[in-house]
Amino acid sequence: MTLLAICYFGEFEKNDQGQWTWKQNGDNGESVAVLHVSASTSYTKLYHDIGNLLIFDSSEYEMEFGFLFPSNTHFSVPPIKITSDMQLKWLIELNEKHHTPLCVTLVMRDQLMNRHDAWDEARDEMYRNGDDFWNTL
Repeated sequence: MTLLAICYFGEFEKNDQGQWTWKQNGDNGESVAVLHVSASTSYTKLYHDIGNLLIFDSSEYEMEFGFLFPSNTHFSVPPIKITSDMQLKWLIELNEKHHTPLCVTLVMRDQLMNRHDAWDEARDEMYRNGDDFWNTL
């Protein structure tokens, strides 16, 4: 078992220096929780557990999970979405060494189909500049 920090009621954005950050919505300090998870924890179970932790109308909002990869490089890696058991397992293993919080964004259900957010833009930019990205690794 490992402890996984959960940051919620916020979203990812690029700062003025071009680095990805997590920006918490509002200024209350109650947007962080800690859950015990194991390597066998499923995405579905974690989604259910976090849904029970947060107070929101699930008929209007959908949760999106993501995290920022811990990096000591001069470039900023875009946020990584968690949408499967395999991706969650990778985050749990990564968290054992780097204490990487899971960030939860609430998205209105009626905006999901038209959503082209910062993650999608970052992915598109990475593909356009693929040689530059891979050469810096």
